[in-house]
Amino acid sequence: MLNGLITGFLPWIFYFIFAGYKAYQLDFGIALALAAVVITNLTQLKKGFILSWVTLLFFAFMAVAVIGFKNTWIIQHAWVLSNMTFAFTAWGSLLAGCPFTLQYAKEQVPPAKWNSPLFIQINQILTLVWALAFTVATLSHLVYLQYLNHHYWIHEAISNGSTFIATLFTIKFPEWFKNRKLIEKTAQSPFLQGNFAPVQDERNDQELPVKGKIPEDLCGVYMRNGSNPAFPPLSYTYPFDGDGMIHAIYLKDGKASYRNRFVETKGLQAERRAGKALYGGILNPIVPDTQWIGEHGDPGPFKNGAFIHIIHHAKDFLAMWEGGPAYVMDRDLNTLGEWSPGAIDRAINVGPHTRLDPVSGELWLINYDLTPPYLTVYCIDAQGQLIKQVNIDKKYPTMMHDFVLTQNHVIFFDCPVVLDTKAFMTGGAGLQWRPELKTQIGLMSRKTHEVQWIKTDPFFVFHLANAYENNDEIIIDLIKYAHFSFKAEGPEKNAHPHLSRIKINSHSQTLTHEELGKEIMEFPRIREDYNTLPHRFIYTAGKLHDDIPHFHALIKYDVHLKTSTSHDFGKNCEIGEAVFVPKKNSNAEDDGYLMLFIYDNLKKSSEFVILDAQHVTHEPVAQIQLLRRVPHGLHGTWVNFEPDTDKTYNSINNL
Repeated sequence: MLNGLITGFLPWIFYFIFAGYKAYQLDFGIALALAAVVITNLTQLKKGFILSWVTLLFFAFMAVAVIGFKNTWIIQHAWVLSNMTFAFTAWGSLLAGCPFTLQYAKEQVPPAKWNSPLFIQINQILTLVWALAFTVATLSHLVYLQYLNHHYWIHEAISNGSTFIATLFTIKFPEWFKNRKLIEKTAQSPFLQGNFAPVQDERNDQELPVKGKIPEDLCGVYMRNGSNPAFPPLSYTYPFDGDGMIHAIYLKDGKASYRNRFVETKGLQAERRAGKALYGGILNPIVPDTQWIGEHGDPGPFKNGAFIHIIHHAKDFLAMWEGGPAYVMDRDLNTLGEWSPGAIDRAINVGPHTRLDPVSGELWLINYDLTPPYLTVYCIDAQGQLIKQVNIDKKYPTMMHDFVLTQNHVIFFDCPVVLDTKAFMTGGAGLQWRPELKTQIGLMSRKTHEVQWIKTDPFFVFHLANAYENNDEIIIDLIKYAHFSFKAEGPEKNAHPHLSRIKINSHSQTLTHEELGKEIMEFPRIREDYNTLPHRFIYTAGKLHDDIPHFHALIKYDVHLKTSTSHDFGKNCEIGEAVFVPKKNSNAEDDGYLMLFIYDNLKKSSEFVILDAQHVTHEPVAQIQLLRRVPHGLHGTWVNFEPDTDKTYNSINNL
């Protein structure tokens, strides 16, 4: 905007530089200004800019009165008249409801934001500041003419000083004010309140109090990732914005400790240098100030916060985001840098969900993107080496949060949530529900990489439980949404996700849909070593009562019997995803434990709970009392440690 204003002021700048108090100097200054307004402001004149037209009319009048008629009074008061004209223009545009700076600001801001109250308010304030600056300059000149004939420097200091202050204010104020208002508005988000509110301290709590008994065969760590903004955010849309924070529970010899750390991403490091939030969010992208980013930093406008998932593969703990490099962590939650799988010398962009083949040990990943290729599939071997990269041809970019794997196929759900790049950058709806495109299910052969597309009625899926093959039939269990609608407060509340099953005949390319559970559920997990294989049990967070707004029950669904059992933690308890951990030498699919964080919204406290997966309705095996509130998060993992490991760790007596 300042560049446009300078263009609008250019005739005046020429006038003030060249128009002296001698007649020929004043004539030259007026003529030069009149020429400048025609040459430099022609485009603005055609667009009807207030300042440009006032400038043209003023200098045309001055040319007639001074050059043509040599009017001595106007010659004597030319300087005060110019400042007075500025002042009346600014005050008049403000009173008329069309601040003159608004016209210049619209040249730099997308039309979608022109009617924004914040945009209008910023320009009202800018115009007010210029009106005051011109008024001060006018009064200063009048006082000089009346009282300070021998102290011209005082008038010059006041007049030029007010202009300098207005210019500096125009440069600094809009961004500062916009960010302040964005932070104030964002702070009211329901996903920054209650147990969604972030925590800032990083702790290391040893030998936590335990109700019940931690099973002796549990030796390892449970890690769970989640969005936890380190600075008051400029924009926050859960669960797609924020900074990763890993919360870890270490178990050994019946004892438990807790540790939490931020994922030190490039974006977070830039914000730490700045001491404030720099990036916007998925519904309000903001390109950060490059002075804080550095040569190899995160350029934005969306920050890779690495906050959605944390997995373990080969020797790496990987904190993952919605389409960017994963970050490698160690067991003590130190951030080691971006993940470059195997011997390749570059980080790759990956989605937050992965699928491990328990037979081959291969880890499969996908990544969707705003630009071609819109979908990429990766395969990492058991040693952590990238062995396959397949680019999938698609006509347009869509959001794919999760996928599934079978022994012969990679299966992805191309739901009609279209990514609009232009809308992202201009304040429009970057995620567009386009049901007329229907949902396409892609079956990619793991051997040939050929893709079969099967089109069906539109629906949306965030998370899938598992898929497996039964002769020519592929069975997929997933959490199904009838539609997708995304707002600042998150996915639409009445979408009502339910557990469903899709059966696909890979030869006839026909499919059927079946609803498995009536309860509202999300975050489906199975026993991980049953991935790609026939499974019987699915564990989800769910609601048993419509009047409770949050997930309060852990639901175990039996897909053979099509029945469910649940552990209801009570209406005051809020839960998230549970992770299944097999017992040592387990001989049944559900012979193990379910681990999860719970939050009591009356006590304002958190616990880490261990349930017997075969008896989910029973009292917890162990309830580990945490010494701090653990905010709600997203996905996590359990990793077994060898009890006799000789590696030194800081948690649980050098576990």
